[in-house]
Amino acid sequence: MYLSGEEADVRTAAEAAEAAYDVEKGTVVLTGDAIVTRGESVLAGDRIEVSLKDGTASVQGGVRTVLQPGAN
Repeated sequence: MYLSGEEADVRTAAEAAEAAYDVEKGTVVLTGDAIVTRGESVLAGDRIEVSLKDGTASVQGGVRTVLQPGAN
């Protein structure tokens, strides 16, 4: 799932117990029941690291996903 905001009509949201933004690396690290949604697709886990440069994400610990066909 790519998380870049290329499509204005697809809503992307994130929530977690903690979030850390690293300006130099261009990443956001979400920890503690982290969830990222884009449209109807969902990534969830203990830790999610999102690259704001290319819109990719990696998930660790208790990974759960729901990926909708045709969704980003």
